[in-house]
Amino acid sequence: MTISLPHNLLDDVAALRSLNAYADDADGDATRIESDICQCDIASIGDTTVVAFRGTRPDHIDDWFADLSFDLIESQSGPGRIHRGFAQSLETVYPEIVRDLDWRDPRRILVTGHSKGGGEAVQCAGRLQYINGREITLTTFGCPRATDRKAARWLHEHIPHRRIVHCADVVTRHPRIGAK
Repeated sequence: MTISLPHNLLDDVAALRSLNAYADDADGDATRIESDICQCDIASIGDTTVVAFRGTRPDHIDDWFADLSFDLIESQSGPGRIHRGFAQSLETVYPEIVRDLDWRDPRRILVTGHSKGGGEAVQCAGRLQYINGREITLTTFGCPRATDRKAARWLHEHIPHRRIVHCADVVTRHPRIGAK
C-alpha cells in the first residue's frame, strides 16, 4: 500500500531532503547522483519522489564557476532563457535522474534545492514538466535567479512553485538577469 503525502507537508519534506543532499552519503532508499559540479539525492516518500539538489560547496571551484556563469542561453524546455551555469551543471546528471525516475515511476515528483541547488532544481523541474506527464512541484531555498521573465512566467503557469528566501539574502536577488 502506498501512502499519499499530503500537500501541506511538501515544504517540510523539501527542506529535510535539501539538507540531506549535503550529507556525505545517501540514506535509506535514496540514490545519490553526482558529477564534479552537481549532486542530487532522489528518494521516495509514499507516492512522492523527491529530487533534492545540493548547493555550492565553498571549497569546490567548479561549483563557483557554475554560479558565476550566469549569462543566459535558450531553454530547451519551454520558452525563454536560462542561467547557463545551472543548465550545464544539471546536464551532467540529468540523464541519470531521468533513468532513476523511470525506474521509480512516481505519481508525483517534488524537485528541491538550496542556493545553487535551487537553480538546478528550477531547471530540472522545467525539463521534467516539459517532457513528462507526471505531477511536478518545486520548492527552492535561497535560490538565485535562474531564468529570464519569459521562462519564469512559463514555469509559474505550469509548475506549482514555492520560493523560500530570507529577506536579507543577497544571493536571491542576483544575478540581475531577466530584470529588464
